[in-house]
Amino acid sequence: MSRWPKPSLAIRSFLVMVVCASILGVGGSQLYQRFAYDYEREKLSVKIATASVRLSRAMIPAIKSGDMGMIRSIISAFAGTPEVTCVTIKIKKGKVVEHWPDEACVADNPGLFMHKQPIRRQIKVLGEAEVYFTDFFITQNIREFNVIIAGGIASLMAMMLLAMLVQQRLMIQRPISRIIQAFSRLGQGEESLRIGEMRSAPEFEQISGAFDQMAEDLENRGNMLRQQAEELAEKNHEINQSLDYGAMILSGLTGLDQAFATSPFDIAAEQRQLAQIGGDYYAGIDAEDGYIIFFADATGHGVPGALASMLLASAVRNAATRLKAKDGAGRWLSCIHENFIEGLAERTGGEKDIQLGADAILMIVGKASPIVSWASAKQPLFVRQSGQIEMTSSDKTSIGYISESLEFSEQQLELKKKGDMIVMCTDGIFDQPGGEKQFGYGKKRFMRYCESLDTGSISAAKAVDLFFADLEKYARDNPPLDDRTILAIIRK
Repeated sequence: MSRWPKPSLAIRSFLVMVVCASILGVGGSQLYQRFAYDYEREKLSVKIATASVRLSRAMIPAIKSGDMGMIRSIISAFAGTPEVTCVTIKIKKGKVVEHWPDEACVADNPGLFMHKQPIRRQIKVLGEAEVYFTDFFITQNIREFNVIIAGGIASLMAMMLLAMLVQQRLMIQRPISRIIQAFSRLGQGEESLRIGEMRSAPEFEQISGAFDQMAEDLENRGNMLRQQAEELAEKNHEINQSLDYGAMILSGLTGLDQAFATSPFDIAAEQRQLAQIGGDYYAGIDAEDGYIIFFADATGHGVPGALASMLLASAVRNAATRLKAKDGAGRWLSCIHENFIEGLAERTGGEKDIQLGADAILMIVGKASPIVSWASAKQPLFVRQSGQIEMTSSDKTSIGYISESLEFSEQQLELKKKGDMIVMCTDGIFDQPGGEKQFGYGKKRFMRYCESLDTGSISAAKAVDLFFADLEKYARDNPPLDDRTILAIIRK
């Protein structure tokens, strides 16, 4: 941080003016000194030349008579001028040379020769006078003039500094302080603040007017934003209520009928939606001749997924009123597809080809025997038997999406040993990013973890908990990308 405060605008302007005045003063002084010296010397030369003419006239009688005393008196009187430092008289008659004040004066005044004046009588040259001068008085006058000019400039600068400081305080500092305070108070939330009329320079009046206009616009926008925020809060409250109600409905439709407790299997599932509502759906329905499990990953998540889940729940319930377990898993899944398309058409004004559907499995579990049969619409199924895990094949067509009827192939499997397990997962499990490279959890990693579990000594609910625990460990702090649901079936 600088030790010295930054100079004000007036001080900066004054410093600029001082620099300019100094440059002009020095330049003008040098220019004046150069021309003034020549001018003053020329004036002195004219003065000396005029006096030399008179000296020449006065010398004629003295030279003619050869009166050296008179010659010296005339020279002394002429040389009384303070600028004259040396005068020499050369008389041809007798070759007489006279110096004033002494013979050394010429050598003492090199380069200061001023004027040579011949002494004539008509056309006859009797001699000549040479006059030498001193420029001390010229340079002294120039210096004194420069001092006066410098003093005048300094006085003018001092008066201007005082005037600028007063001007800054009255005409600049006060309006600026008022404007700064207005901005500060506006920033603190005083939206109704206005500067109002400002009796100052037109520039500050324009700034204050622009500030007041800006403050008024901000106040209007603030009022509008607050009104919109209130409306959004109200809409958001209504949406949240609707979502809560939808989540409650989905929760009521999702779940497993506990009739499986008397079967050879332990069944458990857990659903973790990305939002309050989502597209994962499962249901366990008790039928007279078997236990029906429907597991689906519907289109998307949030509201679209919830709509698909509602339609799937309705389709499953409608199928349950028409079919029995003996009709087979393929027929069940086809019927659910048809019911889903019909329900979608009812809710969309007859338009059936809307991109809404689900990957799903319909499984029929025997109540008395360890045999399960299923039909899959693009939904993977993992089977572990004798410690080995495999992913079964499925039909490549999802339910929904198209209005045509579909047929699904049926598969059957007997879980003979205690601990044999079937697991169903939605895509949100496999797509969960994590690890060092932020890859998805993936099916292979899931299958390896299935093989590592001691399924002969844990319940299905515990297995589901362990699956999610390993998934969260892999994910670290990465949020999920989709709804996540796991359903496990373990032979007791």
